[in-house]
Amino acid sequence: MSLGLEKALTDLKKEHPYFCEIITRARDMGAARKAAAEYITRLEAPLHSAGNYLPGVDAAIARETINVLSDVFSERGEAISGASALMVIKRLLAGGDYNGASPALVQDMRHLLRGAQGAAGAGKEERPSYIESGSKASRSREAYLSRVAENAMKGIERHKDAMDAGIRDKVGEFMQKLRQDKKQDEKQGVEDSWTWKDRLELAMDDIEELSRVAGLGHEEQVGLKEARNAGFPVTILPRQAALMVSGKGGDRLKLCCLPTKSEIESYSGKNENTPGIKRTGPGVMTLRLFRRIPFWQERCGPYIREQKSLPARLDKVLRKLESKRNVFEVRIKGGEPFLLDDPDILSLVSKLAGIGWVERIALNTRLLATLPSRFTPALCSGLARAAGSKRLSISARFLCTLEVGKDTMEAASRLKLAGISLNAEVPFESTNTSRFAPAALRRVLARCGFSSCNFKLPGLDSSKWRRVPVARALMENEEEARLIPKNERLGFVSLVTSEGDRRTLNRRRNRQVVGLLPNGSRVYEMLPRDRELAAARTKRYFDLPILDYLTRLSQIVGEDPKDYRTIWYYF
Repeated sequence: MSLGLEKALTDLKKEHPYFCEIITRARDMGAARKAAAEYITRLEAPLHSAGNYLPGVDAAIARETINVLSDVFSERGEAISGASALMVIKRLLAGGDYNGASPALVQDMRHLLRGAQGAAGAGKEERPSYIESGSKASRSREAYLSRVAENAMKGIERHKDAMDAGIRDKVGEFMQKLRQDKKQDEKQGVEDSWTWKDRLELAMDDIEELSRVAGLGHEEQVGLKEARNAGFPVTILPRQAALMVSGKGGDRLKLCCLPTKSEIESYSGKNENTPGIKRTGPGVMTLRLFRRIPFWQERCGPYIREQKSLPARLDKVLRKLESKRNVFEVRIKGGEPFLLDDPDILSLVSKLAGIGWVERIALNTRLLATLPSRFTPALCSGLARAAGSKRLSISARFLCTLEVGKDTMEAASRLKLAGISLNAEVPFESTNTSRFAPAALRRVLARCGFSSCNFKLPGLDSSKWRRVPVARALMENEEEARLIPKNERLGFVSLVTSEGDRRTLNRRRNRQVVGLLPNGSRVYEMLPRDRELAAARTKRYFDLPILDYLTRLSQIVGEDPKDYRTIWYYF
């Protein structure tokens, strides 16, 4: 038994001695399951009595946690999850060992039992408002809200964006030095006169040059070399490289963009070399233009050199799309459509708008974060004319606040003036989910005119290093996002499960925790999103252990796990 597991068991016995005693004393699993059920029933009874003294938040957490533990200890939950957390705990408490048992399981069980006892510590005893009245109550309420707002702003101000004066100065110095190195002053004059293609030509894919310019470490260089050997080299635009050397925020941007060696070795994505269409929802069809690529190429810059013209098979695909008379929305994905020249992208939008039953056209892009100058006034007005009476929207992908600068705001303003709606899509990963980081990104994107900021949790096929537990997304949505104005927290959190199926996490009835695996993963039973419309089967989702996520945050970002004490009580 490892030292970490032994310490976790010691903490469990110290905090919940009676539970450990009845489970250890049980003769078999049937008796242990019965004893656990009786224990949970005893914990639930005081919550409904008139003498319940718990703070409202802790009482609510206790009720919900009791329901979760009931499902985890039930035979149905064990059958769905394929494992028995109670059996593993019983064996460990008896002094035995279990192959694959992790401290994450014991820690999760310890916190669940604590929450079921009403000892979560999420609710703080405040002076009840009903014992005060008039101006005294008003002053008390104002002081309380001021403290909450001050704490929120301290957290948000830790995450700088590219509109910060200091960061703008560093980016300007970087670009001036790069112009001198590339001798662009002689070719194009001052930077303000460059076109987006001039900036595109400065994209860097040489590992030695990137290491020198962006100050990459040894592990980051190894990751870039592995990416090149795998046939998916990384290309970084000057704007991204400048932001990577802009301070502490630049280090986080490197974590968001650049791959590690283990991620590349475990990458198993299949290429799609031809365009095609795929139904992704009732009335929604996705049009894929180019082949599928790894996440690191998608995030760093202009990654597919053949994206200079529309695919030859596109007309055939569009004719097939015309036969789908129950399609109301077409989403253009795959590669970067805005790397095409203006005539090509405008022709594509015009052809889609010409299909009578298509009402809305949506385009995905990364260039609003990496190359905002691509969205020229001519392109924006041309998109509006090509769409005609059809609704046109752009979904831009961002990774952190550092990618949002003055040039992003100007590009967004041009698109909004042309009548194009803007939405932001952010991967919710371990590299950008430290406390108040998503809230800061919501705020700055709202300033730029984005209608929503939607977070997407990576699914099972993503790198374990980047995955985030469902509980962290729920915690952010219920705690940090609540501390910013309502018009700045529009959007939703979704989870990509198997086969590209996306589930919205804003509704509690969409999911249910039914088990815990020996490694500490929570097992969710995901209810079908179309369950009210058609019969469909439920699916299992194996979450990332919360302890693994908190350990990773402390290692790569330097966060204090104590700031995330309530994460255990979100389901």
